[in-house]
Amino acid sequence: AGTLIGLNTAESADIPEYIEVYVESGDTLWGLAQTHGPKNVDKRKIIYEVSKINNLSGDYIYPGEVLKFPVYE
Repeated sequence: AGTLIGLNTAESADIPEYIEVYVESGDTLWGLAQTHGPKNVDKRKIIYEVSKINNLSGDYIYPGEVLKFPVYE
């Protein structure tokens, strides 16, 4: 499942923090949400937010893409 590339930290509470996830062959948004999202957050919410952050128009992601995932506190 996707490789974690880096963590972007925010200096202000107003700026969201993201991790960057490298999409590998066979990865799905659902699988990446399960791997990189917190266990107590609905995966559909994570997928919605990831789609919005990364301007995804559908469910398709492709190997080699780098997706930003929000960091939940």
